[in-house]
Amino acid sequence: MDKRKKSLRREKASVCLNVTRKIGLLLFITVSMLPAMAQQPASTLNANYTNTPLAEIFAAIEKQSGYAINYSKTEVNTAIKVSVKATRVTLRELLGLTLKSTPYQFSIDGNIIVIKMRPREAVTAKPGRVSGRVIDEEDGQPVINATVAIGGKTTVSDINGAFTLILTKGTYTAAVSSVGYGAKNITGIEVKEDQLFTLDMTMKKEKGQLAGVVVTASARKESVASLYIRQKNNAGITDGISSEQISRTPDKNIGESLKRISG
Repeated sequence: MDKRKKSLRREKASVCLNVTRKIGLLLFITVSMLPAMAQQPASTLNANYTNTPLAEIFAAIEKQSGYAINYSKTEVNTAIKVSVKATRVTLRELLGLTLKSTPYQFSIDGNIIVIKMRPREAVTAKPGRVSGRVIDEEDGQPVINATVAIGGKTTVSDINGAFTLILTKGTYTAAVSSVGYGAKNITGIEVKEDQLFTLDMTMKKEKGQLAGVVVTASARKESVASLYIRQKNNAGITDGISSEQISRTPDKNIGESLKRISG
């Protein structure tokens, strides 16, 4: 009888021991899983920040999402303050709203969010135009098929002596030549973005002693000279005033300058 009681005690002790071991193992597994469960990213996020530094918002996003945010301190200024209000949005949506008004962008690689400076967009400058006429210095008649070369581009004057070239912003020198005329270089051509530079030029008929000689003049002087030649050779009685002449007058506006023109 005593042996049977001892056997039952041993069986009960063994069962208790096995139960205790299983409970301990279950507790161990549960405790081990807690950190992993805490790191599971949230499916939706909330934000309500007003004039808050990026550093504080980044920390909150990390805490809510379980993601880590990486950035270069020399490239990203986390002291910049932004305002973000969002409810039940995705991680990408919240990051987009947070960085919308900043010069930064984000990318996600696994559980890592990388913040970088946005690439600078290439600004396409609108070209300017150089347009004008080439006329004969003696009789004021148009010089047809005169070659006009500016900034690596070349064109020829039409039947009216007119020409046009499209050029990027900059300062250029024009080379003008035509059969029977002396070649000429025109300096000081200032092309501005999306603006017209008017260049009227005169050419002198070539004589024996001028062969091979290239005359150089400024764009400003050429404009004035071409105006005088047109006035001199005009069949009617006309007058005109150039921008150079206007700049030398004390007139306050173009209306006062036009009063100086007779006819």
